[in-house]
Amino acid sequence: MSVKDKIILITGASDGIGKTIALEFAKKGAKLILLGSNGTKLNAVYDQLSGVEKDYHLSLECDLSLLNDQSAIEIEAAILEHYGRLDGIIHNAATLKKMTPLIDLETNLWDKIFIVYLTSEFIITKTLLRLIVKEENGRVIFTSSNVAIQPKAFWGAYAVSKYAVNGMAELFRLELENIHQIKIFNFDPGPSPTSMREIAFPNEDKETLKSLQKLIPCYEWFFSEESNTTNQHYFKFSDFLFDLSWFCINNLCHIWYQTIKEKFLDFI
Repeated sequence: MSVKDKIILITGASDGIGKTIALEFAKKGAKLILLGSNGTKLNAVYDQLSGVEKDYHLSLECDLSLLNDQSAIEIEAAILEHYGRLDGIIHNAATLKKMTPLIDLETNLWDKIFIVYLTSEFIITKTLLRLIVKEENGRVIFTSSNVAIQPKAFWGAYAVSKYAVNGMAELFRLELENIHQIKIFNFDPGPSPTSMREIAFPNEDKETLKSLQKLIPCYEWFFSEESNTTNQHYFKFSDFLFDLSWFCINNLCHIWYQTIKEKFLDFI
């Protein structure tokens, strides 16, 4: 599994999961386009990225709550000028603001959350797919959440928008995967130590959560050739834990078999 030389756009790259993906993928040789609304934090991440030459990566300050067709076209133009192509997108931008009953949720906050999670992802995906479908093994990865499958009270517009994102990801998949060499994945990373989760669970002990680095093999797999053959499109972090456990058990049994075989051959 390698992301070396892959050109990947990451939204929400200035913090949390997006920042961790950016830092780790850069170490592995990926060429990254970072999108984030906080220019100071985004530039700080950019300065930490590993790159073999100047301008290896691209940093674009972008407030997704203000994104429209024209700004997406400008992002596409910047990618074309810098790289000439694009291999994939990781949609990771996040906003929660506050936990509140739907009946008390302000309409402007509802609209902003839907723009960030649904509308901006739709605009970016439909615009940049023009580049991705030209490449072999293109990828679009949406970020899901458990509250999109099992609703929880007070998660408001966030939960509803994630329901919608799941549906949008499935429609993109049904419309594209049979006619292009592309995979559309939807990934629920599970409970993770992010600033958004701090809002939802302010008294939670972070030590009980997995480190963000443990998510990296999952994202690597999405960009691997191995993922070309899967018919599964919705994944949870726990799915990869099972696969990893099976991989370890399988390899351990193989080692035991080889050891016993060698001992037996030595004996005879």
